[in-house]
Amino acid sequence: MQIYYKQIEAEPNYIAWVQCNRDEMDHLKEIFPVEEYELLVGIKPNYDPLTCDTRTLYNPPAPIWGIDVWKREINGRREGLSSK
Repeated sequence: MQIYYKQIEAEPNYIAWVQCNRDEMDHLKEIFPVEEYELLVGIKPNYDPLTCDTRTLYNPPAPIWGIDVWKREINGRREGLSSK
């Protein structure tokens, strides 16, 4: 499991991107308890479509699976999460 902590100025509740396997979810929930944090599945590409070569663009490598970690609001509101 690899945890990449990151601050996004426009999204103050965003905490981290966690690259992990399914069998590591219990350990992740110990680090980030679900009562305090929102854990969302995220798929991230491991190439940049704007700067990669044509071969990579037409035959992209497999994406990276992981979890986005967001801080829960105490009053139940979840700011920073998309309403769509």
